[in-house]
Amino acid sequence: MTFGERLVEAREQLGLNQRQLAEILEITPTRLNYWEKDKRQPDVPMIKALARALQVSADYLIGNDPITNIKKAPSLSDEAMKLAKDYDINLDDWGQKAVRGLADTEIARCEAERLRQLTQQDAEFAADLAPRTKIIPLLGNSFAADSSIWAAADSWQKCGDIQVLEESGEKVSVRFTYTAPVLPGLPTDVTYTVEDTGSLTMTVHYHGGPNRPGLPLLGLRFETPEPMERVEWLGLSGETYPDRKRGGVFGWHRERPHIPPYLAPQECGCHVDARALLLRAPDGGRLALEMVDSPFAFSALPYTPQQLEQAAHVEELPVPVRTVVTLCGAMRGVGGIDSWGSDVEEAFRLSGAEDREFTLRLII
Repeated sequence: MTFGERLVEAREQLGLNQRQLAEILEITPTRLNYWEKDKRQPDVPMIKALARALQVSADYLIGNDPITNIKKAPSLSDEAMKLAKDYDINLDDWGQKAVRGLADTEIARCEAERLRQLTQQDAEFAADLAPRTKIIPLLGNSFAADSSIWAAADSWQKCGDIQVLEESGEKVSVRFTYTAPVLPGLPTDVTYTVEDTGSLTMTVHYHGGPNRPGLPLLGLRFETPEPMERVEWLGLSGETYPDRKRGGVFGWHRERPHIPPYLAPQECGCHVDARALLLRAPDGGRLALEMVDSPFAFSALPYTPQQLEQAAHVEELPVPVRTVVTLCGAMRGVGGIDSWGSDVEEAFRLSGAEDREFTLRLII
């Protein structure tokens, strides 16, 4: 039996329908339906919550042991029993339809309220995300100087417009348009789509323009409220870049967010060709991201780029109080084919004149 089939069996043994179990778990029926049809898998904390609600072991749900200790459905309250009796005995067809219609209306209202609360939480999270075009200085060539305008654009951005593209019981889609005073006519759109399945899709669209210098990268950056305990990703091992990844081994890898003991602190820790990313907090909380159309690059460091630039030595860095996560849909190579003297090869450069777009999905 699959996970979904075991989930259905355990739920039906307790006499619960999807809506009732979803209310117990404080999730939407649609999300539960995805699990039962094996379209998606819940994370470990949710599997434990399912096991408690269904009165089975987590091992049973994931297929490690046969079903055991399933109890009968919990008894209904006296008020619920009276309502059920009135519904079956004292109401005619018209009355039953009226009650059913009222119940459906109120259930839809409650689900809409839960979705509104979820959207509000994600909007607060989204407010900390903005498109990033940060410079990574390279020694021995003029790219950092020629494209230094992007450092200012990255540091000084303004959200000039917010548009609600879609709002329904299943999803809410909002587009934020950012501008940079140092580059007039540079709009970058970031669209957030929250679905009732518990996912947040983020799409970044960069509008290219003539006579712009090459891009160092295009991405999103956010900071966690506390330092993450570890980072796990499905992609290449080690620190990799678009033109420095041949030695990476594909698979699941993990590390603690850190800065290597360089003589001078600098941005580092990039991992390219990632398919999925897990950020794990000390209290067991987690944040999961996954690719949608193509792999992405990321870094998870204990300091902001500004903190790294201002510190001359590692000893000058403060005690970490956050993890700074940068998600990249496109990134320039780092070069280094002759001891960092030459520019990056053409295949690994990013033109600032071309439109670019990438999408990531955050699983809540």
